[in-house]
Amino acid sequence: MRHPKNRKLRLADLLADKSFIDWVHQVDGEARVKWAAYWQQNPHQQALVADAALIVRGIPFAPNRLPPQVVEQQWQQLRPRLQTPVPTRQAKQASSFLNDYQYAALTFFSILVGAMGYWYFKTK
Repeated sequence: MRHPKNRKLRLADLLADKSFIDWVHQVDGEARVKWAAYWQQNPHQQALVADAALIVRGIPFAPNRLPPQVVEQQWQQLRPRLQTPVPTRQAKQASSFLNDYQYAALTFFSILVGAMGYWYFKTK
C-alpha cells in the first residue's frame, strides 16, 4: 500500500496494511525501512501509529493449562455445593384483610375525603 505524504492515515488503513503489521512484528526488513522513512516524514501521526501498533500486538498472554489432578480436585470440591438446594425466599405473607395496593388506595381515599371535608367547612 502506498502512502502519499499529504494523505492522513486512519487507524483502519494501518490495521489493514500487511507491511505495517510486518513492521510492528519486525518480521520484514523492507517493511522496517519503508515505515521508518514514512514516520520520519510524518511525525504528526505518531499517536495514531502507537495506537495501531498496540492493537496489532494485542494483549500478550501465556496459555496455561491446569494439571488434570488439580481440575479433578476442584471439581470434587465444587460438586457437593452444586447439588445443595438453593434456599428460596419465603413468599410475603398477605395481610388477611388488605394487600398493599388496597391499603394505599384506602389511605389516599381517606386523605381525599378529609381534605374535601376541610375545604367544605372552611368555605361555609
